[in-house]
Amino acid sequence: MKYSLDQGRPRSTVEYLSGMAIESDHVGNLGMASVIRIRIESIKGEQVASVIQQVQAVVASDLAERVAVTMTARRIVIRRLPLTGK
Repeated sequence: MKYSLDQGRPRSTVEYLSGMAIESDHVGNLGMASVIRIRIESIKGEQVASVIQQVQAVVASDLAERVAVTMTARRIVIRRLPLTGK
């Protein structure tokens, strides 16, 4: 089994897990240009796929420009990466 780490987990965790013979990667190492965060609870796989399709239709050009897209039940928010506290 391979684990994907994100949400504030240190990238160094991958090295420690490797030393324990646990395969993992950090999404920060995958070279992903953009991130889509789905903030809708209790939806199943087919619904998640539909949400991603909707997001892609609305923000397709933005996704190529290193953005973080947050989808809630009411709106889509687009922020340029990297995210900072400013």
